[in-house]
Amino acid sequence: MDNLRSAHRQRGQAAVEFLITYGWAILALVLIIAVLLSSGMLSPTFMIAQECNIGSNIPCDFLLYNQGGQSKISLELANGFSYKIKIQRVTLQTLDQKHEFAFQSLAIDTLESGGTIKLNGTLSGNALQDSSINRFVLTVTYLSCPLELSSTGGCSTTNHTLSGRLTGKVNPEAK
Repeated sequence: MDNLRSAHRQRGQAAVEFLITYGWAILALVLIIAVLLSSGMLSPTFMIAQECNIGSNIPCDFLLYNQGGQSKISLELANGFSYKIKIQRVTLQTLDQKHEFAFQSLAIDTLESGGTIKLNGTLSGNALQDSSINRFVLTVTYLSCPLELSSTGGCSTTNHTLSGRLTGKVNPEAK
């Protein structure tokens, strides 16, 4: 009888030790998840990377922000071609194509290989919500100006168009 009680006591002690050991592990896991949630690292806006992608030949970078009740963008385009290009038109529209950024006129003749141009634009319509993630369609129309054409006026007469996407978080207006 004593052996039976001793066996039950050992099994009970093993079960309690098992629960305590795994209880501490579960508590630590819950605390880690709580810290990650409170820091914002698991929020959907933290997981989405900002991107500007219209191909490797015209790399781009941008800053999307609100100012004076309007959404604005500072967009930088670079010429990744081995020859000059002349940018004819840049459009940046919302995915539903209801709103578009209006850029100032392009004040360049040609963009040298490796050169950059900075454009500033204002979104038509209402301002985007601060800290929201927004997606746009970016289109660049350009003329190529290779060395072979330099004797005949410099640039081809055929428009080339590259389209891509721009995904970014709206930076709130500085107060």
